Amino acid sequence: AEPVLDAHGQSRRAAAHRLDALGDELATRIPGIGLGVRRLHDIGRSGWWTLIAFTVIGLIPLIYWACQPGERSENRFGPDVEQGR
Repeated sequence: AEPVLDAHGQSRRAAAHRLDALGDELATRIPGIGLGVRRLHDIGRSGWWTLIAFTVIGLIPLIYWACQPGERSENRFGPDVEQGR
């Protein structure tokens, strides 16, 4: 028996696989963005800086900033959560 195809010539199994892959992508991408924003806040930068990743060349400063130690005092985003450890 031939598989049932939709209007785009895709089988139902292929469509289900695409939805599953999209769910996996969102399940990892959204928390990853949140972690990146928190890391930028640790060094006193705005979370909006994550948008420069879309320029590809913007990945260079993001990687550099990710390697920097966090501020050891309170900044505009709140207190140092590592203080006292």
